[in-house]
Formats: sequence, C-alpha cells, structure tokens
Amino acid sequence: MTLQFKPYEPRLKEEIEKLIVEDNFVKEDMLKCLGDFPELGIMAYKDDILAGVGVFSGIRSMTSFTLYIKPELRRQGYGTELHNYLTEKMRVAGVKEVVCDFLEKEPESVFITKKGYERWFQSNHMSYEGQPFPESPYKIEPYQDAFYETCHALQSDSFHRMRLSVGMASELEQPSEENRQNYLEEAESIYVLLDQEKLVGVLRLDGAEIDSLAVAYEAQGQGFGKALTQFGVNRIFESGHSKVTLWAVEGNPAKFMYQKLGFSDPRLHTFVKKRIAL
Repeated sequence: MTLQFKPYEPRLKEEIEKLIVEDNFVKEDMLKCLGDFPELGIMAYKDDILAGVGVFSGIRSMTSFTLYIKPELRRQGYGTELHNYLTEKMRVAGVKEVVCDFLEKEPESVFITKKGYERWFQSNHMSYEGQPFPESPYKIEPYQDAFYETCHALQSDSFHRMRLSVGMASELEQPSEENRQNYLEEAESIYVLLDQEKLVGVLRLDGAEIDSLAVAYEAQGQGFGKALTQFGVNRIFESGHSKVTLWAVEGNPAKFMYQKLGFSDPRLHTFVKKRIAL
C-alpha cells in the first residue's frame, strides 16, 4: 500500500481547506459531509503529507460518498487506492449500494466508468444570493406528526412521477415507522403548505439547502411550488446564511421556476450508482 489511511478528526478541518484549492464547490461539499459525518471520514497520506480525503454520508442500505485526491497525484493509482479503501469501509459497515456524482468532465467520467458504476441521472446544483422574498400569501406552518400520512403520500407520489417523467426507474416509497420517526427528528426543518386547510405542499430544509420540495400532483401549476421556494429562502436567510442552494433533476420543469426566481445558472452533475454487497 502506498497510501496511509487515518480516521478524520474535526481538528484537521484546516488541512482539508488547504488541500482542496481549485474548486470551491468540491471544498464546501466535502467540508459539509465531514461536518455531518465526521466519524465516517478518511484521511489519506503519502509520505506523511495529506494526499486525499474521502467520506460517506451515513450507514444505511444506500449511501453516497465523495473523495478527493490532490491534483498532482492523480492518474497515478492513488485515487483508486482511496476509492477501494473507502468502498471496503462502506461494505463492512453494512452499505449495499453507493452513489456518487461528478461534473461532466472526461477524467472523472473515465475514472468512475472503470470502477463499474452505472449512469443513473443528472441533476443541477443551483444557488441564490439575492434579496429575501415577500412573505407568502399562503398558510405555511411547521410539520406535525398528525401530517405524516398525507406528507409521506404526497412526497412519495410527487417524486415517483418526477422520476418517471425524466426516464428514471422508480417505485412508490411505502410508509414505515422508521420513516415516520425520521420526519419527527427533522420536524423543525419541515414545513407544509395548506390551501383551504388541505395539505398540498411539503418543504424540507437542511442548513443552507432546500433539501426537497413537493407539491401534490393535482395542485401543481398554481404557484404553490414558487411560494414554498420563496418561504424556504427566507427561512434560510433568517437562520444566518447568505446563500441558498438546491438540486433540480435535469428534465424537471422546476428547474426553470428556480431560474425565474433568480437562482444561478445550474452546475450539471451526473449521478452514478453501484452495488457493493449482496
């Protein structure tokens, strides 16, 4: 083995900031993942000098990961070494399927293809740094457990239809007690939009990111998605952030709504996945 691997420690954050210098998006993404899952981060050293870093986002059946190798050490086998080490850590932890993403650039595409990943979908990373929006004319309130069945059914159906519309394989997610508990644990970051007391939209926030937004199929095209987006931006600004980010799947018409609201020109990423365990 030519690299030495050590667990990530939060006190080493500055080393990561110095390591990733050519792409602020990659740096911010890596630091966020390490901040959320510090116990799942890996530092890779060559001759006692930091050469790369990797992390995966949670121990579950399907998880995502990201890794980075210092530019001058690429195409020398070090990326493969770090990838293989991280993959084995995920497999031992019980992960069965992994997901990663990259910009449409030849080196990353070739690297991932050689590792046996299959193309899944493309999504646009967008950001907003403008002014707050006027307060919504609609009734938007925090999530409560009594909303679970309706929220879950709405989100499951909305995302299922969206995936099918862009050519992705999809199945309706079924409700579960585990899923219900996840809603409760994240209740402070979930909001619902009520139209004449009927729940027609659900919004999830994650720090400075609009994590997900769904509007009931029969209520789409009436401005509810726009209202939830503006509400989410305002809440994120109020929490102290100056920039709001989100992902919009390529082919999803919501991308154009976000652009009209002032979100930046999208950064298109390709997402791939691979089965690593039975």
